[in-house]
Amino acid sequence: MAEAIRVDLEQIVQGLQKRASRGEISLEELRDVVHRVERVFSETVRFLENYVRMTGGKERASVENLLKRLAPLSHHVLFEKVRQTAWSLRNEKDLKDLREALEKQGYRIINLARAGRRDEVAYLLTRIFLASGKALPDSLIRVFSPSVPDEIFRACIYAFVGVMGEKEPKDSEQGGEG
Repeated sequence: MAEAIRVDLEQIVQGLQKRASRGEISLEELRDVVHRVERVFSETVRFLENYVRMTGGKERASVENLLKRLAPLSHHVLFEKVRQTAWSLRNEKDLKDLREALEKQGYRIINLARAGRRDEVAYLLTRIFLASGKALPDSLIRVFSPSVPDEIFRACIYAFVGVMGEKEPKDSEQGGEG
């Protein structure tokens, strides 16, 4: 099975390289490929996290080492997903209540995150989302995983609150000079 996965990935990359060298690939196709790679990567990390829980002894330590090798990229992908989630939520017209609640609670949330109080941050965000009629996004739920280091947790929360809590410019500010 591992051989089939490796061959499939190699064929995909070679196909992309050939098409790119001939100028036959669009930016949209590249975005789609990156999205698919991120999804497969995230699913692989999730699988390994679950597999660690099911194994023991030397095998467990080996799987944990594999996870550690993936950690830097995994954390980058998580951070980007949190930012993307914040921007997509921010652009939804019917979520004014959510944005206003995050503006009001933003400083409290980031101070709790700075102090490493994940459970209180999770509680506040969950309460805000539920009060706005939305479920807490998966990318935010993953931030609260114990496998996410404190500095990544804080960075993700700061990014989310920063994007979502940013005040809308007033009409007079949008007009510029004049």
